[in-house]
Amino acid sequence: MTTSATTDTAVGTTSGKRHFDAIIVGAGFAGLNALHKLRDEMGLDVHVFEAAPSVGGVWHWNRYPGARTDSESWYYGFTFSEELYQEWTWSQRNVPQAELQRYFNHVADRFDFRRSIEFETVVVGAKWDDGKKLWSVTLRDGRAFTCKYLISAMGFFSEPKIPKLPGREDFAGRVLVTAEWPAEGVDLTGRRVGVVGTGASGVQLIPVIAPDVETLTVFQRTPGYTIPGQNFDISESHAQQLKESHDEIRRLVRNSVFAAAIASPGRVGHDKAEAERLKVWEAGWQGGGFKFILDTFDDMMVSQEVNDSAAEFIRSKIREIVKDPEVAEMLSPRDYPFNGKRPPVGHGYYETYNRPNVKLVNLRADPLRHFTESGLVAGDVEYRLDDVIFATGFDAITGGLLNLDVHGINGVTLGHEWSKGPHTFMGVAVSGFPNLFMISGPQSPSANLPACIDDNVDLIGRVIAKAIERGASTVEVSGDAQENWNDITSGVFASTVLATSTASTWMAGPLVPGEERHVNVYLGGANNYFDATEREVAAGLPSFTFA
Repeated sequence: MTTSATTDTAVGTTSGKRHFDAIIVGAGFAGLNALHKLRDEMGLDVHVFEAAPSVGGVWHWNRYPGARTDSESWYYGFTFSEELYQEWTWSQRNVPQAELQRYFNHVADRFDFRRSIEFETVVVGAKWDDGKKLWSVTLRDGRAFTCKYLISAMGFFSEPKIPKLPGREDFAGRVLVTAEWPAEGVDLTGRRVGVVGTGASGVQLIPVIAPDVETLTVFQRTPGYTIPGQNFDISESHAQQLKESHDEIRRLVRNSVFAAAIASPGRVGHDKAEAERLKVWEAGWQGGGFKFILDTFDDMMVSQEVNDSAAEFIRSKIREIVKDPEVAEMLSPRDYPFNGKRPPVGHGYYETYNRPNVKLVNLRADPLRHFTESGLVAGDVEYRLDDVIFATGFDAITGGLLNLDVHGINGVTLGHEWSKGPHTFMGVAVSGFPNLFMISGPQSPSANLPACIDDNVDLIGRVIAKAIERGASTVEVSGDAQENWNDITSGVFASTVLATSTASTWMAGPLVPGEERHVNVYLGGANNYFDATEREVAAGLPSFTFA
């Protein structure tokens, strides 16, 4: 496997400068991709501010045991360099976090990205100056900078969500968060550990630590439809085959609803007998990962009957794997459709509950109440613990952006603009906020993010290039284009089985009395989203006003 000798380090500085053509917030997939586009391809003066001490974004912070990709490695990476794709070899289908961190460091070194990145630097605010036609960007350390173009590259998952339980200061043990895992690692051997949360990070963490701890108590509020990863090592011959097939992989990604290198099966399930459906579900289950979603039936998200069939198949698998019927029932989702929440990809997850040292606590029946000096209280029971791990995910989609104090035209804040839910144009721009662009912003696709980031960065680059060509001081998306995209996003959501679900999910905001549910992501398929951006570009970017 290719490696990089570079370790985490903060080397970028502003060298006393206070103005740049573009400032990028974040140095993960989105930030590095945008840096390459704007600096290396377009020749702009670009600077990146990154809160972490190294590149990688979510893959820097999420260092917990078991962290790995859900997407398959051969379409999870940067695509702006064919040479990079050919020289880097992934070790597994689902790549572990440490390997991804090596990949990011290799990319940063190879393309000399670090000289444009200032690490361990937190952006706290941004304000548009309509007189100067510039953004003023403020850092936590008090410094301020200006730029013509401001790009948010914070992504879907940048703001951890940690429950505020009373008594935390009284707890004598350690409190850990999967999204902020210590770089030096944590020894859990022989300890009594509690894990709060069974979403994507909890599903990955739990099977890995269970064999080492004395006891593992899992606190679950809502069970998920966990599908097996069926991970495997990539052989030399397979790696070579993947390199030779890169053009075909990119074609598949571009034409996939999930931006994955998995072709649509071209079949629907609503007209099939249940016995035939079961054969297809079983093949998807054995195929592993997103094959269960993408290589089974094309109408899973629009046919309630087919979705119900998929959900019951997964529940039957849980009953088959988990020996204790009561535990199996607690692990079985009942009150929302399959894909109503992001389905975690597991690696021995359900099997873990057959271990004698693992206990599952149902927080629906016994809610978490508070910490004590020696553990957690759920319901009327105190669980004595040495360590509590919050695997409670993120304030996804809007959390990172709304955590900043962003002011647009006339001082209107982004928080005010989105008080009833985010409205954007394709997740890339917001009316009333000139020269501000988002990568994987609200109402962009819920899909394989590196491929969606590619598309966003290309669109942003084209918009900025046209502004430069026209000598424009500002570029802003029109309100009509933004509302049209909001209508499209809401309409697509309404056509799916998710529209009737009231389950809490980051894909759609909560139901507020008297108001319609707001939709946070575009569910019409990454392929259709890519087609929409191509039409926008081919038409000359009519949704944007250049002044």
